Amino acid sequence: MKRTTLFGPPGSGKTTTLSKWAKQAAEKYGGENVMICSLTKTAAAEIQSRSTGVPRENVGTLHAHCYRAVGAKYEGKWKVISKDDITEWNAGKTGIYQIPVQASAEEMQQTFTDSLITACDLFRARMIALDKWPVKHQRFWNLYYDFKQQRTLIDFTDMIEIALNEIDCPMDYIILDEAQDCSALEFALLSKWASQCKGVVIAGDDDQSAYEWRGASVDAFLNFAEDQRVLPRTYRMPSKIKEYSESWISQIRNRKEKKYEPRVEGGQVSELDTRSVEDLIDLSMSLEGSSMILTTCSYMLNPILKELTERAIPFHNPYRTTGDYASSWNPLAAGSRGSSTAADAVRSLLSPPWTYKDIYLILREMSTDYLAHGAKAASQRMKSQDGYVGMDQLSLWLGDSNLTTILAGDLNWWMSTIKDSKRRGLLSYRVRVGMKHGLTGLTTTPRIIVGTIHSVKGGEADNVFLFPDLSRSGHNSFLENEDPIIRQLYIGITRARERLYLVPAPRHGVVQW
Repeated sequence: MKRTTLFGPPGSGKTTTLSKWAKQAAEKYGGENVMICSLTKTAAAEIQSRSTGVPRENVGTLHAHCYRAVGAKYEGKWKVISKDDITEWNAGKTGIYQIPVQASAEEMQQTFTDSLITACDLFRARMIALDKWPVKHQRFWNLYYDFKQQRTLIDFTDMIEIALNEIDCPMDYIILDEAQDCSALEFALLSKWASQCKGVVIAGDDDQSAYEWRGASVDAFLNFAEDQRVLPRTYRMPSKIKEYSESWISQIRNRKEKKYEPRVEGGQVSELDTRSVEDLIDLSMSLEGSSMILTTCSYMLNPILKELTERAIPFHNPYRTTGDYASSWNPLAAGSRGSSTAADAVRSLLSPPWTYKDIYLILREMSTDYLAHGAKAASQRMKSQDGYVGMDQLSLWLGDSNLTTILAGDLNWWMSTIKDSKRRGLLSYRVRVGMKHGLTGLTTTPRIIVGTIHSVKGGEADNVFLFPDLSRSGHNSFLENEDPIIRQLYIGITRARERLYLVPAPRHGVVQW
């Protein structure tokens, strides 16, 4: 059995390299005998999109592979704990005994760090024996364990534990991406499976480990294999940004030194002298290319989102299109799988001639005071029809005067016909973007990207504006151990392709550039 660690510095083409190695492994061992896994669905999907010769069912998260193996052995005995199960558990419980029903990585790090389940999951990820846990955590765990056992439920950590204790390696060759975020427990499973198969490749970058707070073990990643290879070039960072990023990450002692070439010479790193959101947005709008505005926590984006919204400036986050914050960070997104969004309605109004679905979206928002009797119901019944709505039908539903106004793309008038205050609030920003920028503003990819550092991992922009602000828990964490915060900000620094703008720290900030 051969072990290899592939170190992929920021923007170095790690996924492309892994895809090539996966294809070679598939040719050697047979695609059905190769497992490709990652810690996140996004990373797994990215590899899956490449032509590797590995069957789709063999590509997924590590937890998904474990769940499939456990399910095969126990023939469906176990069920994954669901939102309804957690709601049942939370009934009658308060405070730290409650379990968050659904939370993103940002929320877990910011909001639930004091919850007992978060601490228990961390102890399990670090493989700390139960009798070494604090007494209150042991009591909580015993209750939670009994709750799961009575209902034959398992959580994500259970999947790894069962696989470690009871499941042999199901494949001949394993490729694991984003391995720097694996816990000691996950590496224990990987080591077991590695001893039973013909080869294992793990890939990642210890400098970009972002989940130490949930148990990620940088030591286990660094020590997994003697055969260690570093990709030779970044296709993202120019020399000045690369040099700054290396200076920043060098504050960490326990790391792998990596030698690689920049994309090009040059680039720009600037320490700003203002924290004014208005000034930062003005600067970002004056620059060529895309601009990414990053914070360490989601709530810190609120004043930025407020300014962008008030000024009707298009923005988005292409790396967070589902789950938490997807709608608030992508207000101009189109619907998918037959659904529609508020932005779709505005785009429809500005894009005559109208299909039956277009006119349904337009009329759906309007008060019946402005429509012929039964017009809304009729448009709903006909929304699946092919072709365009004829002028006679439009005149019948809207009346000649209203039809003339709406054909002119009068968004102000259309907003005046919407009486539901919640819908008006939802549509307001989209309408103002349409009025200020026209249809182009609603159909062109926004130049401004907003998000937390966690949310854009793997992404990039021409210009990056980085806030060093920390939450209260982040502040306390930094005082105890600086490394996780240094790595988190390193990820933000290394998103930049051309220009990096470092926002000054707040008055009592502990992070200084």
